[in-house]
Amino acid sequence: MKFNRFTGSLELSGKFTTRLTTVLHNGRLQGFEKCQSCDGSGWDDDSRCTICAGTGKVSCGRCHETKILKCGTCHAYGKLRFYTKLTVKWKRHKLDHVSNASKLPTDLIRKVSGKELFKEQGETVQPINFPINSALNEASTNLITSLSTPVNARVLMQRHSLVAIPYTRATYIWRRKKGQFYVYGYQQEVYFQEYPQQCCCCTTC
Repeated sequence: MKFNRFTGSLELSGKFTTRLTTVLHNGRLQGFEKCQSCDGSGWDDDSRCTICAGTGKVSCGRCHETKILKCGTCHAYGKLRFYTKLTVKWKRHKLDHVSNASKLPTDLIRKVSGKELFKEQGETVQPINFPINSALNEASTNLITSLSTPVNARVLMQRHSLVAIPYTRATYIWRRKKGQFYVYGYQQEVYFQEYPQQCCCCTTC
């Protein structure tokens, strides 16, 4: 058994006896073949054929007069060696749920970092149980139960975490028009969907 740590493959090898005939008998092989020089007559014009010495036959080039041929598959060993190659692939299945009460797009929230409030890691994890937030508990339970393991796979480790993404909603008034924008994440990204100044004009003299 050999494991390749670079490709993640596990090779299991061994000998298996098969019902292969060590030697192959062919009824057409008599140890000799017809002489092609004299066409089996033993004579070349008026003289005896020098290739077959007048016998009309020459030694078989395949069996060398043994009338036996080796098996081309096992080379007369009578056994074949097989190996089974097991390929192990390591995959990480990531699921998340964003509890968003703001007007921030969910895909933007996923791209920023926040403060980790809870983290659990082990062979299996349990749903979060916060008495003051039933919606969060339900989302945690749905995430864990939605993880389905294929029949040809095995779970090695699970990790469950809760991250709080900070955001600030700012309200402004511009040209008697009221609006708002968001500053979110530790990177302080800005989301300004209804930016009031859509174009910029510049005059130079």
